[in-house]
Formats: sequence, C-alpha cells, structure tokens
Amino acid sequence: IVGARQRYLQECDRRLTLPAPLKVCTGHSSKLQAAGHCLVDAELLAFCGMLEDLPKLEEVNLANNSLLTDKSLVPFLLGISEEPKLFFHLEELNLSHLSRAGSLSLNAAVQLTEAASSLATLNLSGIPMSSRLQLQLCKSLGAHQTLTSLNIAETGLGRMLNTSECLAEVLSSKTIKALDLSWNSFDSDTFAFLGQRVVQNKAIEKLVLDSCTTQIAGQDAPVSCFVQCLAQDRSLTSLSLAVNRIDFRASLVLEDALETHPSLKDLTVADNPMGIQGMRSILRLVARGSNGIVRFDCDGCFSGTSDFEDRLKAGFQVYSFTNPGGKYKLDLSRPYHRSLLRTLYKTVERFKMPTEKMITQVEYTEGSYQHPSKDSNGVWQVPTSGVVTLLFSLEAMMEGCVTDLQDDDFSGFLEKFFQQVRFTPVWKKAIVLFAKWKELDDLELEQEVFLKALAKDFSMTPYYLEFMCKASRPMVPKTLRSLLPTVACYGNQRYLAMMNFPRLESFVASYTFTKSLLLFNVQNPTGRYHLDLSNSADFSVAQRLLLLDRWEAVVLKRSGRVDVSQTGNGSHIRNEVHGGRPLGVQSVAEWNLPEDDVFTFDYSSSYRPPRDAQCLTDELWESLMVQLYLSECHADEKIRVLRSISSDFFICCRHMRQMLGYFQEAKDREEAFVIFFLRIVDMHNAKIFRCRFVNQEEITSLLERLGYAVFFPFFQPENAKFDLNLNFHDQRLCGCLLVSLSLKEKDGNIREAVHVLPDGTVSNMTYGVPRSWADNIPAGGRFQLTYVCSPEDRNFEFRKAIAEKYGYISCSHITQDNVMWWTGLGEAPSDVLELLEFFISRYSNIDQAFQEIDGSTSGTTGNGELTLREFEMGLKEMGCNKF
Repeated sequence: IVGARQRYLQECDRRLTLPAPLKVCTGHSSKLQAAGHCLVDAELLAFCGMLEDLPKLEEVNLANNSLLTDKSLVPFLLGISEEPKLFFHLEELNLSHLSRAGSLSLNAAVQLTEAASSLATLNLSGIPMSSRLQLQLCKSLGAHQTLTSLNIAETGLGRMLNTSECLAEVLSSKTIKALDLSWNSFDSDTFAFLGQRVVQNKAIEKLVLDSCTTQIAGQDAPVSCFVQCLAQDRSLTSLSLAVNRIDFRASLVLEDALETHPSLKDLTVADNPMGIQGMRSILRLVARGSNGIVRFDCDGCFSGTSDFEDRLKAGFQVYSFTNPGGKYKLDLSRPYHRSLLRTLYKTVERFKMPTEKMITQVEYTEGSYQHPSKDSNGVWQVPTSGVVTLLFSLEAMMEGCVTDLQDDDFSGFLEKFFQQVRFTPVWKKAIVLFAKWKELDDLELEQEVFLKALAKDFSMTPYYLEFMCKASRPMVPKTLRSLLPTVACYGNQRYLAMMNFPRLESFVASYTFTKSLLLFNVQNPTGRYHLDLSNSADFSVAQRLLLLDRWEAVVLKRSGRVDVSQTGNGSHIRNEVHGGRPLGVQSVAEWNLPEDDVFTFDYSSSYRPPRDAQCLTDELWESLMVQLYLSECHADEKIRVLRSISSDFFICCRHMRQMLGYFQEAKDREEAFVIFFLRIVDMHNAKIFRCRFVNQEEITSLLERLGYAVFFPFFQPENAKFDLNLNFHDQRLCGCLLVSLSLKEKDGNIREAVHVLPDGTVSNMTYGVPRSWADNIPAGGRFQLTYVCSPEDRNFEFRKAIAEKYGYISCSHITQDNVMWWTGLGEAPSDVLELLEFFISRYSNIDQAFQEIDGSTSGTTGNGELTLREFEMGLKEMGCNKF
C-alpha cells in the first residue's frame, strides 16, 4: 500500500497535477469511487501508475467525469485488465456519462469486462456506441457468468439495424437480474422482440425502460407491444416505464397484462400522458388483489392526450369497466384493441356466463371467428390480425349477476350490479392508493384527476372517505362531491359520508354539484334529464340510468312484452342528445358514455303499478296539496320534493286532475304530470285528467317525453287527435293500433285522415285507411287523424287487450262500469256548449231541463225519451231561438 501511494504521488509530481483526495489513493480503500469528481486525463494517468502496486481493486466508479478522454481511459482500463489481482476482484465497473470516451475506450472496457470474472455490476450508460461495438459488447455481456446488474441506457441502441441481435445476446444471460435500457430508441417491432426475450429469459427481476418510445402519430404507443408480452412473465419484481408516451390506450394494455402478475411489486409509469382515462386503468390495476403491486409512481401522468375527447366523439373505442356493453369494432393488429378484446373475455369469465350469450353479432374479416381459449398462464389467445366487429350484451351480463330480485326493485338491482362490477379496494391495496393520495397533498390539479379516476370505477366506504378528507383538508369539498357517487346509497352509508363536511356552508356549496344524485329517485326514474358528464354526480346519474335501461330491457324480454320504444331498439331512453347532437348509434346500448359535454334525454320506465296497488286517500292527497300551496318554496323546489317522494305512494286519476289545477305554469304542470303518470292505479279513467290539457302543444310534449304508446288513450280514445311521424317505431305502432281499433269497432271511426308522404305529397285518403295498416303501416311521412266512437260501437274487451299488451296495464278485472266515461269541454261542438250554457242559466241540473222538454209539448206526456220534434218544440217554448 505504501509503495502504491508513493508511486501515485510521484506520478502526480511528474504530470504537474494535484493528488486527488480519494481513499483508494491513500490506501484506505480498495474501491475507486470518483463519481462526479471532474477528473482530467492527467489525474487518471497519475492513478494508472499505482495500479501494479495495488493488492486488489473491487470497484471502479468514474461516472459523470465528462472531461476524461481516450488518452487516460484506455491505459487505465487496459492496466486493470492486465493485472489479474485487480480484474479478478473487480465487482463493479461504472463508466456512465463519460461523454468524451471514444471507440478505443469502449474496446478496452469490453476487454476488461471479459477479463473480470467476478464482475457483478456494469454501468455504461450515456456512452454512445457504434453498431460494431454494440454487438461486440452485448455478446460479451451475454456470455458473462457473474454479471447481475447491467446499465446500458442512452448508448444508441435502436438506431442501428442490429438492435434485435444485440438485445438477444444480452438477454441470453441467465445471471443478469437488473437491466436498464433507458433512453434508447425502440420501435414497435423491437419492443415486441424485447418482450418475448424477457419472458423467455425468466431471470430478469428489475427492468428499466424509461424514455425508449419512438412515437408515431395516430398509432398505439410502441411500448404497448412490449407490455402485452408481460402477461406471460412471472419473474419481474420491478418495472419502470417512465416517459414512454403511455396514453389511455397503453394504460389499458398495461392493466390487461399485469392484472394477475404474481411477483411484480414496484411499478413506475411517471411522466406519461395518461389523463383521467389512463389513470382509471392504473388505479384499477393497483387496486386488484390478484397482483402483488405495493408501490407505484405515477407522478406527471395527470394530464392526458389532447385529442382524447375528439377521438371519443368520433366513436373511438373506449372500455368502461362499470358499463362495458356496446358495439365494438376492433383492429386486432393493434395491441390496444387486442387488450380490449381480452378484457371483454375476462368480463364474460368473471360473470360466469356463456361466451356466445354475451358476445354476439360477431363479424370477422378473415373468415369464421372462433372464440379464443386461455393458455397455461391464463392469457386469452386472441387473434393478432383482421378486424372483428361484435356486440357485447350488457343484458346477458345482468342476467348472470343479478338473481333473486323483483323486476321492479331498481335500487336493489343497482346495488347488486355495482357490487359485481366496481372495485372495493381490500385493505392491503387501499394503503397503496391512499399513500399516493397523501403524497399528492397540495397538488390540486393532480388531486382532481385522481378523484375523477376513482369516481368512475370504485366503491368507497365512508371510512375510506373519512381518511381521504383528513389527509387533505383543503380538498374536503371536492373529495366528497367527487366520490359521493361511489358510496352505496342504501342504509346510512351516504349519510355517514356527508358527515365529513366540516360545516353546513361546505355542504350547501357542494349541493349544487351533487343535487342531481341526491334528488335522483331510482324507483321512479321517469323524467327529463340534463346531465353535465364532466360532473361526477351527473355522470353517475347518467350511468345509473343507462344500466336501468338495460335492466328494464331484460325484464321486458323475460316477460314477453311488446317493444314500444321510440326507435324499436328496446330502450326506455328517448330524444337523446349529447352536446346538441344525436348520438349517431342505433341504440344507446351501443354508445360509450363520454366524460364531457351535456347529455339530454327523456327516460320513460316500463314500470306499472301492481294490480293490488292502493292509492293515497283523498284526505291525505288534499293535505299534501294544501301543504304545497302554503309552502313559500319556488315551484321548481316543490317539483323536486314531489319527485323525491313519488315512489312511496300511488295516486288515482282524480288526484292527478287536482294536481294539474294546482300548477299555474305549463312547464311545472308538465313536469308534475310526468312524475306521477306511471304511479296511477286507475289508468282506465285517464280521460278525467287528459281533458285538462286543452292545448295540443302540451299533449304533444307529453307524447314525446313519455312515448306515444305509453300515453296512448287505450280506454277512451274518443275525440282524440293524432299527428304521427311514421319515421318512429312507437308512432307507427300507435297508427297500427288505431286502424286495428277501427276495424274492431267501426270502419268510419277514423275521421279527417291525412297521409303526408316522405316527399311531401299529401293524400286525403279518399277511399279510407288501408286495412293492411292494422299490421304493417309504412315507414316515413306523417299520418294525421281524429278517432271517434259512439257508445254502442265500443269494443271494450279489445281496448283492454291492447292496453295490457302495449300499455303494460293490468286491467283484466276492469269492466265498463268501472270506467268514468268522460268528455272534455274542448271536444264538444260550440253549439252544444252554447246550449249547455243556456240550460245552466235556467235549471239547477240537466235532468230538470230534460223533464221539462219531455212533458212540455201540448197534448203529450213525458215518456223518458225525446224525439227530434219534441226537442225542437221544447227549445222553442223555453225561449231558445238559436236553433
């Protein structure tokens, strides 16, 4: 040691340089630790002079000494490789970021690597290499018998044609456990090759691939090709994919591949443009109990790709974990679409339903499509080419997961369904999620994205919300209004969650954002909705209504009821518009619910009161109306209150008539009517309240909102006017019902019939309405008519039959005596009204006037009947000269 130190000092004197304060130079260490010491060639050459006198050298760390060149590096490295006592004990060599090192230095490093039989750690990052040197080095590294950690980041891999050959040589090693290939440039094919080799290697435990992606606009991130291979891997414990342009598509691929990875503990995906949609995939992945992830880094991932919403509006395929139903068109050459298809098959497996029942209407561009099977690792082996189009049936999924439930128990259905499809993090994984939440404290933008991602797919308990509120006090209002939709609405769960508001003022301020959810009556969902999908509460209501729509479709199909939907697609959602534009799909069931803009639609439930339903007593109803009248609340607030309690009782037609007289504004009257229309127990007396609508525009608005078949006057269609747009299924159905009814009762009952053809041609139907229209009315154009019928022509049994079949009304026990046959004042001719006014001004009731006419003619006595002659003479004697 003394001789080596003396030799070093002599070399320093000879080269006119100061001795470096390094322990190895003083003989106090066998490790050369000079990282970041800004060494120059003279200083390193001075050290070369003492190499032959050193007893051993265990570590060489020259990292970040950017002033060193081949002049000193070559003799230094060759000097070590020529001394067996030195290279034999060498365990770590770090030459990272020696930016002035040339090919000669790299050749010397390769030679030293081959000679150092005990070398365990090698770091050559930041040193650009030529193609020849890359391959030579990789062959040497792959053949090394003791190397366990290798860092060749930022060495120019991927820029040459032999990249795959280099990677194959490195990954042929069975000793390397930690590999860093960051800041190189790999395309999709290289990533795919790398993934296959990592799986085959079975020795790599830690892999770093930061910033290796070469992005091509409009395509999946190339790193997706690597990630998808990890579904077959079982050795990795740590994976870093930072700065690889992982968007929401690559995030889904990552979730699909690592969902059941048994050994992965540490995942880094920092600084990738995931946005809310991508964060949803990452949080679902971390929350799964089927993998071992306990640490994850997603810093810088809270802003997404700028074109996500534009792609979504253009029909871009996006997977929704809570509501995966819809139509999919998947290009199986893309990793994203293959992962999406695998995710659909996992959903089928989770619900234990036959694949053929949940995945239907399959079309494949490469011949007959066969459903894939799983390999030995449980990975679905989907095709890798062609385009497949399919319909994923949410109805079949509901049949599998929701059993032993009453058809009209909507709240019970949502509760059971959400238990199946939403994540409730187990305690072990909740710690991981909440640790990240606490780490984001005071980062408001990141916290908002984190909350929005949790709000879509997770079920949270009040205790979890309590912890999140305590961990970030300034974010309490936003936390609660974002995550309130994730809390179960049954029992006291929602109440306990809202108890986390620190003050009443905080709750009132948040009420504006959450009122759509708090006032949503799941047992009576019929109504009009204007929902801002960027708001978590509004999005949750829209999601619930879409699920209820599919559940009611299942119930209708199971009970064999006729489809009376607006477009014949079995949906209870009508007049749906998103962002001011139609959805552009045949059914809302095929539509992926976006997360922005306003979604406007009407919901008309198929629920009807049971046959034994009892309505409120007149006293209770009148008391309710009186309390509404005395209240100082605005009419809108009164409507909200009525909606919130509407599912707790039923009413009769008289009650509806009274309520319509209470509201002055037409819009309030219409809203109250829609709320309670499907709660009426005696629909056979609907004419009582229908007569209150004297304005045809109000009736048309109700028809559009509730549905033409739902609001059809099955029992008393007399004097009803119809203007049917035959482009819509339910309006064509009404036209068929009217023609069928006239054939059963009397051909002439249809009056003033006009058929406007699609080209605008008007047909007055001189020869009457074609009888064939009873079964098949032509699509397109308009059909206008008035229906009349005298009591003697009425076919009450047929009216009951169509009411049960098309109106879903239980009325087999109803007789004509139960019906209050009614005619509105607006339906009678003006002459009749004037005569009625004449009688009212002179007699206490109409019977008194009848008796006077019947016995008033000279020489006659009353017989209970009036002839035309008697009627005319009686009016004349009364002094009525108008007629």
